[in-house]
Amino acid sequence: MGGENIEAKFPAYKQGNYLKDLINKFENLFFTEYAETHREWNLAIENFCGENSVPIMTIYKSKGLEFPVVILAGMGKQFNFQDLNAKLLIHPDYGLGADAILPDRRMIVSTLYKQVIRRKLLEETLGEEIRVLYVALTRAKEKLIMTGTIGNLEKRLLSLYRFRENEQELLPAETRLNGKTYWDYVLPALARHRCMDELFEEFGLLPSHDNLLYDDPAEFQVKRITARTLTEAEVVEQAVGQMEDDILDNWDCEKIVDPEIKAELEKRFGFVYPYEYRKDIPVKVSVSDLKKKSYHEDTDIEEAVYFEPDIVPLVPRFIEEKKETEEAFTGSARGTAYHRVMECLEYNKTDSAQQLKEQINALVQSKKMSEAEAECIRISDIQSFVNGALGQRMKVAALSGLLFREQPFVISRSAAEIDEAWDPKERVLVQGIIDAYFLEGNEIVLVD
Repeated sequence: MGGENIEAKFPAYKQGNYLKDLINKFENLFFTEYAETHREWNLAIENFCGENSVPIMTIYKSKGLEFPVVILAGMGKQFNFQDLNAKLLIHPDYGLGADAILPDRRMIVSTLYKQVIRRKLLEETLGEEIRVLYVALTRAKEKLIMTGTIGNLEKRLLSLYRFRENEQELLPAETRLNGKTYWDYVLPALARHRCMDELFEEFGLLPSHDNLLYDDPAEFQVKRITARTLTEAEVVEQAVGQMEDDILDNWDCEKIVDPEIKAELEKRFGFVYPYEYRKDIPVKVSVSDLKKKSYHEDTDIEEAVYFEPDIVPLVPRFIEEKKETEEAFTGSARGTAYHRVMECLEYNKTDSAQQLKEQINALVQSKKMSEAEAECIRISDIQSFVNGALGQRMKVAALSGLLFREQPFVISRSAAEIDEAWDPKERVLVQGIIDAYFLEGNEIVLVD
């Protein structure tokens, strides 16, 4: 979708260079991630989409989303009631609520109507907070972890203990209207569940089973973590780390603690693979590879000599294109075309040049050759070969069904025959394709 289409569909992006700046920011962030992942596109995309990270978001942003594990933090943070303490309260249905000024007494007091409006706004605010809490509690698919601070836990447990005797499922209206944190809604509900027994008993409060929610099948775990616990764990971890560093810094490398372990380590780390030389010996090589190897060996000396580069003349494009067309089927390309003719040649139709030409045309019609390849073939060359001594011998074999062309083969050879540096005891498979061979008497005649 182009930028114009985006701006047309979403008018908010029309403000100044907002869309352009947003795209530039997106590109910078993505390519930064791309560089940090050592140019691994797939990993960069996964990281950029947040697949390998922990997303942190507000409860409002999480609406409609689900995650395997959700950590709901800040359960002890107080709600924002600052708007309810304003001098002038506004409600869409109830109107305005203002303070009363008493000049004689030099006092400003809240009016009854303002208190009504404040109570209504409080109910709506708490109702919204409860709905937000519901959204937060329903984002987890497998596990929900709630964390928060409590100032005086013993005092809070004493106030929660009274809910153990509550026989109603819903919390009292007074409790819901006096809520200031998310804990004020979650803890009274958990107080009636068996998960709070251990915490109550820790402060000398006896458990009570006389409520509807005590044996609820839902599983909850309540853990108390104090500042001392966190500090002790950190101190112990730092102390252990310091001790390990001191041991390593003062380690006597020459001291042998256990001779048997030392001998075993030396045996394992000093192991030498007895067949290391075999890693350079292939299991199978092709005839083409052997030809390339022989070619490179013959040209090693020539490549070591510096040759001045040829001066390439400046040729007009139309002349260059004409030249390329004329020389398109020279060298190896022309040899390939001749090879295809010899591969498909029918020796019973080689008595005249006309028969040879008809065979080549048939190859073109059957898509075994292109017209350009057929044009580069000289009929006289094919006719000279067929009328030659070898051609006549192959013709006799072909008419007798004793001519075989393009035959694959695999033979086993000593590795030293392929490379003098290789172990002669090792065997290497050599594979290739025989251009042609025919049977003549008790002999096999190989043609290459």
